[in-house]
Amino acid sequence: PRIDLRELLPNVQAHLLLAEINPGVPPPFKFAMRYHPRLLPFFESLDTIQDVPIRGCSLSYVVDLAARYGYDLVAFGIHDALFSHRNVRHVWDVKPPVDEFECYNESFVSLNG
Repeated sequence: PRIDLRELLPNVQAHLLLAEINPGVPPPFKFAMRYHPRLLPFFESLDTIQDVPIRGCSLSYVVDLAARYGYDLVAFGIHDALFSHRNVRHVWDVKPPVDEFECYNESFVSLNG
């Protein structure tokens, strides 16, 4: 099941956070598809998930939200963003937070050439 980060982050403190990102929404745009009771019937009416015009959330949206709760972006690749809580920054070779624009661009180039 999907978890709404707006509900999770104020109540749970983990060392790492892995979020699925919609790579079709580049930084600096902030987008998140919010819950609505009619979404499930809408999705079920479609032939494929590719028929959904836009879904998920953008990297910039999650970077901003996670930062409010002490999480820094550590890495991003294709659809996944890895965040680390600031109390464990010392374990990384790179010093978080890494730049979301650079991460997005590197991921885009590696995926699309």
